[in-house]
Formats: sequence, structure tokens, C-alpha cells
Amino acid sequence: MRMRRSWLAWISFFVGALLLWKHLSRVRNAQPRDSPFFNVLTVLAHNATTRAAQLYSSSLAGKSSVLSLHRALELQEIMDRAVGGGNLSLDAKGIHDLYRRDGFSACPATTLDRKKQVDDMCSLLRGKTILLLGDRVQYGFHHMLLEKYSFRGESGNTICPGAAFCNWHGICVHPSSVPPSKPFLHDDRKHSVPTDHSHMTILRFIETTTLFPSMNRHDSRYREPHISRHTGIRDIESIWMPSLRGADVVILSKAPIPAPAWSFEHFHSTNPGNSGFELLSPRTGDLELEFYHYFADLAPKNPRRRQRGRIKYTAEDIVDAALRGTLTHWLPASLSTLIAIRSDSALRSKLLVWRGEWLSHAQCHPGTEGPRLAYLNDILGFNTMADLRLSAIENPWVTFHNVQVLFQSLILHSLLPHAGIPYIFLDIHLAPSSSVSRGEGGRDRESQKKGASPIKGCFQPHPDRIDGCIETAFLDGMISVLKSMATLHP
Repeated sequence: MRMRRSWLAWISFFVGALLLWKHLSRVRNAQPRDSPFFNVLTVLAHNATTRAAQLYSSSLAGKSSVLSLHRALELQEIMDRAVGGGNLSLDAKGIHDLYRRDGFSACPATTLDRKKQVDDMCSLLRGKTILLLGDRVQYGFHHMLLEKYSFRGESGNTICPGAAFCNWHGICVHPSSVPPSKPFLHDDRKHSVPTDHSHMTILRFIETTTLFPSMNRHDSRYREPHISRHTGIRDIESIWMPSLRGADVVILSKAPIPAPAWSFEHFHSTNPGNSGFELLSPRTGDLELEFYHYFADLAPKNPRRRQRGRIKYTAEDIVDAALRGTLTHWLPASLSTLIAIRSDSALRSKLLVWRGEWLSHAQCHPGTEGPRLAYLNDILGFNTMADLRLSAIENPWVTFHNVQVLFQSLILHSLLPHAGIPYIFLDIHLAPSSSVSRGEGGRDRESQKKGASPIKGCFQPHPDRIDGCIETAFLDGMISVLKSMATLHP
């Protein structure tokens, strides 16, 4: 009898060990479709995009854009191949494949050599005006174009008084076409764009945090400092809608919603209650209000105030806040901007390109180890295969940003073709380069000693430097769309 019990114990142990091994193997090899996080992300993005496309179409009924939806989708496929080396599939499995490709840490190999890249870009843009709209990061792209394509024989042309005061620059200038009278250097920087600029490209930048679309120069957002009521963070806005009419190519960008100012107070609170990343609802006069109610029912419900014990933030807290902020604020405002632009008959034929954002990378915060999705887990700050209610978050600001980037990329990639706008998805293969401001990323030793909260700015590139991987992807994407527009017809 004793011998029999011993054998039964060994058999039970062996079977239990086998079952545990199978379970661990299944988790180790699990695909994102098994992950609640990816399922929620992709399904929610699909539902939001479908609703946004319907609202866009109904708002612009009878007003066609420069590209049909079919042609716009063709153009987006061309753009994806140029930037990512293949067709993108921004679903659960596609996201998984993006962030575990071999050579992810290396820059994508440009399809063009550097000299040909410059020659192609200038030949496609010469005689045109290119306008960049966005925040200080977009100003970095302006600075990159200015350095890369400016006429070196005229030093005054490369000088810009800053993001808030940039007027225009002549780039892609053919040296034989430049008169010797220093055409770009004036005592008055607000000089007019030359009537005949067929020998060069006019480069312009206008700073706008939210792409607030108004033709009214006297709007209070343009005349006085504006603090966002939703986040407590200042929005910098300059009037830009009238300038679209004089531009041939417009590059739009819109960063994810910044972490609310009060999120830092909550971090130090002993009983924060909610996550501190909740945004205030829009009111009369807010850009988000027009379409706010069309997406509010899709958003995760506001969390209840509760005790978390030793866990200050859970992945569920920050993920839900990021998804909710996108659906109730970022998307309604972005949709209002698109409709405002395409509602103007003079702007429907404009070539608009939307530049995407990129994720905070692993060097910005402590790394984590795990199978298959280790790198994506690291940059998101939590295990995507685990229960989000139980996963602690060490740096909620990075997670808040990165979840928004993923979610908004899914939306934009599907929505923008309806507006005839190609989308440059920059977060492919992109390892941190010298364009990343590492000094602002992690905590320095002094701040760690003082117990300061983790710095949230590690994903921000230096505002005056865009180079390396991001430069390559951006320029290849722009060249591909400009070439395609020269051959595609609506």
C-alpha cells in the first residue's frame, strides 16, 4: 500500500509538472491575439475609425477631396512600403510582428543613397511651398530640412529666429539661380515670399499644439497665453488656416495628449484615488465638444476611487486613461480639424501628409525581461499578456504616452485615407538615435536621491535635431508620396 501511494504521488507530481510546462510554453509562445490588451486596442481602434469615417463623410457629403478613397489607400500602401520595407498590418498580430522583427534596433536601410535622396526631394519640391504645422518636435523636422536642403552659399537663409517667429526659407536652390544680392538676408525678417520662386522651394513652419482650425485672427487662443482646461498644460497656437492656401504641400502632426499637470501631484499622494491622468470634459467653445458625444460611449468608463494597497498605479489605470483621452479629446478635435480643412473648397486639392509619432524606447526606463514580447512590454511598461488590473506601473507618464501612440497610429492609418491624406508611420525599426534627448529621459542621481518622480520626457527628441532613423524614414516616406502624387490621378 505504501509503495502504491508513493507511485501515485510521483505520477501526480509528473503530470502536474507536465501541465505546468505546457502552460508556461503556451504563455511564452502566445500571440497578441491572445492578449486582452491587444484585442481591446485593435477592436476599439476599428470601432472608433468606423464611426469617425462616417462622421467625416456625412459632414463633407458632396465635397470630394483630391484623392478618391481607392487611390488614397493605394498611396498609403506605397508609403508603408517605402517607410517599413513591406505592407503594414496594424492589427494585433501586425503590431506584434513590428516590434519583434530581426534588426529592430537598427535603422531601416534607405532605398536611396544620400545624394539621390537630396536630388529627388529637391526635384519634386522645386517651385513649390512646403508648410509644416505642429509643435516643437515638428519644428525639429523643419530644422532638419533647412540644414539638409538649404543653399550653403547664403548664410542668412539657415538662420531661424525660433519656432514662434519662423517666417520662410528658400531651400533646394539651384546655385546658378541665386543672384549675388543676398536675397535671404534682410533687416526685416518678415519680408515677403518672392513672386517668382521657380528656382527654389519655400519652406515654412507654423507652431500649433492642437491644430486648432480658425480663420479668425482675433481668436483668444492666438492673442493670449492659453492653458488647456483639460490638462492644465499650456497650448501654443498660431493662426495657420489662411496659410494653407499658399502652400502646395502641408505636413501635419499632432502629438499625443500630454500628461495632465495634476498627475504629478497624484504621484506623491499617499492615497491618489483615481490615476491622476483623467482629463476634464470639454465645454462650450472647446474644439473637442462638437464630436465628443459621438465617441464617449466607446471609451472605458471612468474608474472608481479605490485603495490600491502597495500598488500606486496599475496598467489598467493608465491604459484606460490613455484610451479614454484619445476617444473623448484627441480624436474629436482631430476630426474637427480634418473637416475644417476639407470643407474649404480652396483646400480640397492640397496635398496633405500626416507625420506620425514614435514610442518611448527601452533606454528611457528600467528594462523588463520576458518571452516573445519582451521589447514591447518594456516600452509600454507592463506585461501585455498579464491581467492589467494586477500589473504595477513604475513610470505612468511613459506608459500614458506609448499607449496613445499605438492607439492613435491604428486610428490614423485607417482614418486618414478617407480624407485623402497619407500617413507616415515612423515607429518602425526605430532605435533611439542622437535625435533622442537622453539627458531628459531617466532620473539623474540627485533626483533619485531626493525621491523625485520619474521624468516623463525621455520620449521627446531634441527640439532642434531630427536625424538618424527618423530622418531616413521621414524622407523616404515623403519622396515616395511626392513621386506617387505625380503619377496618381483621382
